[in-house]
Amino acid sequence: MDNGVLTFIIAAGGWLVALGQVIFGYLERQQKRNDELLLKTEEYFKGSAQERNIGISLIEGLIKSRKHQYGVIIPLLANQFIYLLIQTSETSADEERNLVRIFFLLNELIHTDQIKYHYEKCEVLDAIGRRIDEDYPEKSAIDISDVTLKMWKQKLEN
Repeated sequence: MDNGVLTFIIAAGGWLVALGQVIFGYLERQQKRNDELLLKTEEYFKGSAQERNIGISLIEGLIKSRKHQYGVIIPLLANQFIYLLIQTSETSADEERNLVRIFFLLNELIHTDQIKYHYEKCEVLDAIGRRIDEDYPEKSAIDISDVTLKMWKQKLEN
């Protein structure tokens, strides 16, 4: 084999290895940024109504398109929905809007794979049923009508 051809093959192989490392490094950094964004988003749900609003916006705008993160996002949203619907003592209009936004976001995400997110769907439906039940002792301070709750229940069941 010609020495020049052998040199070219070795050089090309070296460039391919270097290119592979660059691509792998980029993908690794991208995954790290996505994970950091998810963690930052989760932090917003620990604060005030306005912070929760920011967290919801981040999910709607950035994370909703990343199906591989649904395993974290859907249980988080279900938990927030249940908290706002049944337990919170805050009566702000912001929290009412947050509850509505979370429901519609949850409804959309759960319907992407109803088998995988069956537990979260059942939890949300249970919370809606409890809230509608006049005898259930825990009621959130957020004012959502029974008509709206029944409509949400129907949407989630379909």
